[in-house]
Amino acid sequence: VNAVVGLWFAHLPPIMVRGGDHSAFGNQLLYGHFAAGQLGFVQGAFGVFFMAGIYIWSLFYARLRRTDMMLTSVAGMFVVCAALAGINNNVMPGPWGQWPLVPVLAIGVLLESGFTPVALAYLADISETRVEHRGAVMGLYSVFLGIGQLIGAAGGGVLIRVLHIGFNGLLVATFLFAVFAWIVVLRLRVKHGV
Repeated sequence: VNAVVGLWFAHLPPIMVRGGDHSAFGNQLLYGHFAAGQLGFVQGAFGVFFMAGIYIWSLFYARLRRTDMMLTSVAGMFVVCAALAGINNNVMPGPWGQWPLVPVLAIGVLLESGFTPVALAYLADISETRVEHRGAVMGLYSVFLGIGQLIGAAGGGVLIRVLHIGFNGLLVATFLFAVFAWIVVLRLRVKHGV
């Protein structure tokens, strides 16, 4: 999941902001069609929905199994990928064709926003069982965040260049990282009963 964060932070602006030759992917609505200010607005809207999602998830922390919440959040990434693929590739043509996909995108963002707080809560649970190593256990999150972002920025960048399919490359890389996260969470559930 941290790799997805690194992937998007590193590659979203160069892909979406106008500049250079974007003619190769001119049919993609999200590739090179935004001014920097417009992209800032889009990122701000994402941030608002993401924070709202964290608040909504906080209402369920005590009642739901950790891996159920993580799997639901990863499923949200799949929803986001599907909605953005539909918008980017103009699957519903017409002047207002993409607007029905915006609520789907918003729901996906609300779902995916729960992963980080749940992962932190799980680390806190682990730290309760290893009181003498509590600081080290919680510090691991920063390490995982940094390593994940490095993997996402570098590995995702290579994949985007190799695929050479514009904004869709960002979505494919996100999808692959999400599949990996899904497998890891399922393994966590089976092996540790979380």
